[in-house]
This record gives sequence, structure tokens and C-alpha cells, in this order.
Amino acid sequence: MYLKTTILQTLASVLVLFAGAATAAPESDADASSTGSAPVGAQFSYGFNDVADQLVIITCRGERGKRFGSGFVATMDGKTYIFTNQHVILGADKISFKTATGATLRPRRVELSMTRDIARLELEAPDGLAISDVVEMNNPVAVFGNSEGAGVGTELYGVVNGVGSELLETSAEFVSGNSGSPVLNQNQEVLGIAAYVRVSSRHAMKEGTQFENKTRRFCYRLTGVSWKEVNWKRYNDKYGKLYRRSQIMTDGIFDIIGSWSSSPLTRVSVDDNPERALTSWAKSHNEVVGKFNRDAQNKRGMMTEYSESLKKLSEVCRGRARQIDLFAEQRDLTGFLRDEFEKQSMSLEHAAKVIDRCGDLIYSYRR
Repeated sequence: MYLKTTILQTLASVLVLFAGAATAAPESDADASSTGSAPVGAQFSYGFNDVADQLVIITCRGERGKRFGSGFVATMDGKTYIFTNQHVILGADKISFKTATGATLRPRRVELSMTRDIARLELEAPDGLAISDVVEMNNPVAVFGNSEGAGVGTELYGVVNGVGSELLETSAEFVSGNSGSPVLNQNQEVLGIAAYVRVSSRHAMKEGTQFENKTRRFCYRLTGVSWKEVNWKRYNDKYGKLYRRSQIMTDGIFDIIGSWSSSPLTRVSVDDNPERALTSWAKSHNEVVGKFNRDAQNKRGMMTEYSESLKKLSEVCRGRARQIDLFAEQRDLTGFLRDEFEKQSMSLEHAAKVIDRCGDLIYSYRR
């Protein structure tokens, strides 16, 4: 029993260090929860209900069930479209669009922004929200959408606190599910589309500045966009499914690494992960864990097998990273998805390096 406890402590002490290293990735997009700002909201003469027939709740169905996102109906170039983020709809097996008032929408064709995380889907509809390119710092804004993916609408308010040629930054504290929501001015005009949240990492250079430990929220502007029409089924089957599966796989691997710090000898559960390579590794790894729990006397053998198991997981990471790199070179990709593939590849390579270092250190403890 003493030997088993010693091995467990050794594994835990090693894995807690590397779990922290793996999960402390560079600045990342993340979700954050919050409430709206009443003083700013009071400056608006309209609310959610006044534009509800132009707000869209998007339901995506896939291997892991349903997920929700937001969108809106707006007019551009003399036509009416549903606007949302590419990442909202990519990888879905089936997508449905309903307005916040319950009307079903059936888009005819799909166009993707060549550089920004935006999709527009053409509708046979008379009109939609107007789009404006007039925006200044501290302008009040409203973000109406589907917060936390609950399938219901919410109102969020804030101000513009950053203006760029492609991006706006806002203090309106939008959250998961708001991706694709319209960012509206006081005239019911669309200034941008809610895109992502970034949580700033701790850094000495940021101490004492407005960016210290700050959650920042960004929106894509809708003016000056280059569009590419795609055969959605073909594009989504070829690239979207890989994007979504790689995202799920990457999240699963980092969840595994994070769990090791507290329970290195607990069986790994990836039953809800669709990646066969990961589920196959988990089955093999659990056999190693089960062997140790049955016989804790062979420290050398245990450390060796555990280390080899981690090496196999790093190969799973690198195998997917190589596949993603090949797809990232395809000419028919949008710039957004190419960037996403490159980020996924970097994350998986980062995880592989951490896992390799962890395995090497565990192997060195086998004596």
C-alpha cells in the first residue's frame, strides 16, 4: 500500500505541473457571464421586442446533439440575408433558422467572408435591418441575441470602446450563444456582428494598464467585406466537419490533461467524443491504470507503461495536427477557417510537447 501511495504521489506531482503548463495557453477566446448595463440601455428608445422579427435563433444538430447560436436579418447590396458567424454553423449536420417571433426562415444560398468570421445566407424576404458604417468611440450599442445558447433572446448594452477597419470592441458583455448577434446603434442600425470574447493572460507589461486581467469583446464590421459563394454541403462536409471534430478532440485532450493534476490514476472517460483515435487511446490507457490498481508493487513497470501511454497520446495529437495542416493549404478555404485550422494545429502541437515532456519525466522516476 505504501508503494502504491508513493507512485500515486509521484505521478500527481509531475502531472500537476504539466497540466498547468498545457492549460495555460496563450490569450484565448473564451466565454464569460455577465449582466447588461441599465444606464446605457435607458438611452435606447427601442428594445428586443421592436426588432424581434429580424433576430434569428439558429439551431445546429450534430454528433453531440444540439447547439444554439444567434443571427439576424439585414439588407446588403439590395438583397436580404441572414447574417451569422461561420463558426456557428460549421460542422453541423442540420441547421434550422427561426426568428425570435417563431417564423421559420429558409435561406437559398450561402456566402462566406474571405477574411472575417461572417456568413450571409440569402433570403426571399422584403427587408431587414439596415447596416451602418458610421461609428465612433463611446457610441452606445445594444446586443440582442441568444445568450448562453438557451434558445431565448436577451438584451445586453454597452458602448464602443475600440474601432478598427474590420473590428469593433465593445463593453456590452455578450456571452456564449451571442455569437452572430447584431451590434445595434440607437437608430436600429447594425454596426457589427458579435464574434468572440478574449480573456487577457497575465503579463508584466499589462500591469497597471486598462488591459490588465481584462475580458475583451470583439465584433466584426460588415462594411468592406469580400464574399465568396460556396456549395455549402460540399464545403461543410469537406472542411466544416473536420473543424468541428478537431475542436471537440482538442477540448477533450485538454480536459484529460487538466484532470491528471487531481486524479492521475482515474480512468479516462471520452465516451461522448466522436474521435476514434482518442477513444482507442483512452481504452488502452485505462488498461494501464487498471493494471496498476490491481498490482502496485511493480513501480518500474508501471512508470514505463504510463510513460509509453502518454507518448501514444502525443502521437494522437500530432496525427491530427498533420491532417489539419494539409487541409489548411487548400485554396478554396476562407481566411477565417485557414486561421482556425492553424490555431487548432498549434494547440495540438503544444499539447503534444507538454505530454511528451511529462512522459519523459515520469519515465525518469521508474527507478
